[in-house]
Amino acid sequence: MRDVEVILSQVLTVSNHMLKPFRDISLNHKLLCIIMVTCSGALLLACAVIMVHDLLQYRQDMSQELSVQADIIGANSTIALAQRDATAAYRMLHALRFQPSIDHAIIYAKDGWVFATYSSDATSSLAPPASYRQDYGVDLLTLSLVREIMDEGERVGTIYIQSNLDNVLQRWMALGSIVGGVILASSLFAFLLSNRLQALISDPILRLTSLTQRVSSEKNYSLRETKDGQDEIGTLIDGFNGMLEQIQIRDRQLNTHQDKLEQEVAVRTAELEGLNRQVELILETVGEGIIGLDAQGQATFDNTAASGMLR
Repeated sequence: MRDVEVILSQVLTVSNHMLKPFRDISLNHKLLCIIMVTCSGALLLACAVIMVHDLLQYRQDMSQELSVQADIIGANSTIALAQRDATAAYRMLHALRFQPSIDHAIIYAKDGWVFATYSSDATSSLAPPASYRQDYGVDLLTLSLVREIMDEGERVGTIYIQSNLDNVLQRWMALGSIVGGVILASSLFAFLLSNRLQALISDPILRLTSLTQRVSSEKNYSLRETKDGQDEIGTLIDGFNGMLEQIQIRDRQLNTHQDKLEQEVAVRTAELEGLNRQVELILETVGEGIIGLDAQGQATFDNTAASGMLR
């Protein structure tokens, strides 16, 4: 369990590292990439399933066709096997040259010895199969079939046919070309369509982002964004507009309060100046010398009597 958690943690770390550049691109590009990857992935999966099903069905049809062909050759070779006429059996197998998909064919007698053979390539050799059990096998490039030759319910021989899968490969390539063209055309169509439709989501958010930058730089809280619908983006825009309205109201109240404070300060300053003037007049009338000092001991005021004394 601990190993699984470690592996999952490593996978998430690698995924986050790979997706880091994706997080830095703009919203409309993100939406476009998500739409394209989703559509292309779904289309590729669907085409792959169709291709695999078609090829499996085509290979099954080839197997049935090869089985029917083996039954026909076996039925026509019973007389040749009964009369030990290998030449007639060879001629019968040699008719397979008109079918390029057949590479090799062998008719075995009842006791297992090779009765007649056919090969599409005279220079190639074919080792007899290890088993004569009635069956067929498929590998990467060939399809082989072993079928008993029956005559009135009795086995009189065995036929072995090996067919190449060149047609399957050609069909695979043809289907691949068609699927590639379909995916390319569909991806182009999806790109053009999604490039238009993603604007329904990205444009309001991009406008809201631009408005946020303007409010931040201009300090203008009277700006508002217009919503396009009643969806989540519309709710976001309403919330942002409401936040700007609250900030604007508080800013207006703060300015009003600041103006009021400035007026009060001006009034208090005027009153203090008047009081200071009255005090100075009173001190001037006093016969004794009076000197005013600040916190540093510097003289800030002296009346007439003090000025006379200092002279």
